[in-house]
Amino acid sequence: MEQYNNGASNFKLNPNNPVAADVEKMKADVVNLHEKLKDPVFLGSLFHVAVTERENTNRILKNLLARIDSIDARLRAMEREAREAPKLEAARGAPEGPKPPVVLPDVDFEIVGFVKQRGRVYANEVRKKFNYRGTNAACARLNRLYELGMLDKKQIGRRVYYIHKEVDVQKA
Repeated sequence: MEQYNNGASNFKLNPNNPVAADVEKMKADVVNLHEKLKDPVFLGSLFHVAVTERENTNRILKNLLARIDSIDARLRAMEREAREAPKLEAARGAPEGPKPPVVLPDVDFEIVGFVKQRGRVYANEVRKKFNYRGTNAACARLNRLYELGMLDKKQIGRRVYYIHKEVDVQKA
């Protein structure tokens, strides 16, 4: 049996153990590599491979960055066109045809009729008229109608009033 001293501890290698052959092989590889690292030709070829790989990596990164830049430029151009398209249409004076009527659910249709009848309303009035438990549901309905372009809204003091707009509306 061979005995090894690695400075911190001593251990004995059992030749019958299957790991022993692997340890001997790794020991031989380390010694062989240690000898190769003393050879300047080996070191030179090792550095040459490292430099070549770095150049290849830099070339790949350069190509990727060029592709990203071209995609970015095309995206910016598309965004610019999308922003300018409505301005160009308005500048050309493109005639707007009749807009199709908006189809609303029954409750929304009744709310629009209520606003038209009263002139202006706020959420609490809608809540009372349509028997909502709280003002949040009424506010949500009124805001949705505002976003659809059915109503205008104005804040007067702490209240937000919703005002009827002349829009062609149909009941669903």
